[in-house]
Formats: sequence, C-alpha cells, structure tokens
Amino acid sequence: MSSKNHELLATRLAAILRKLNYGEQVSIHELAEEFNVSTRTIQRDLLERLSFLQLEKDGNDYRLHDDCLGRIKLG
Repeated sequence: MSSKNHELLATRLAAILRKLNYGEQVSIHELAEEFNVSTRTIQRDLLERLSFLQLEKDGNDYRLHDDCLGRIKLG
C-alpha cells in the first residue's frame, strides 16, 4: 500500500470515528459514496479496522453504543 493510500485510509477512518463519536448513525452505502470506495471497504473498516469499538448494527447502519459516545478523544 502506497503512502498516499495510507493517508486516504487514515483520513477515512478518522472521519468515520468522528461521526460515530458524535453519535451519528452511519450508513455503509452513504460512507462508500462519501469516500468513493466500495461498500465492502467500508464494511472492512467497521468490522475489522475499527473492531475495538462497541458498534451497534441496524440493517446496514452502525452507531456507537451510548456508553461510548464522546469517549474517543480526537485531536
């Protein structure tokens, strides 16, 4: 993976974390469109790369468990 790809991945993951941390419910399809990647990539982000989070699933949407909201400190 190139340096540019690593930067895009880091930026995408940070944006997803920010949305979840602020209580947003995120849609796999909407995130895929926003970041111009496949839905499979977003699924991988949520289920593998961000697997340490307590995510709740509702269809194709995910949200952070209420007990975890605001706990992630983003710089």
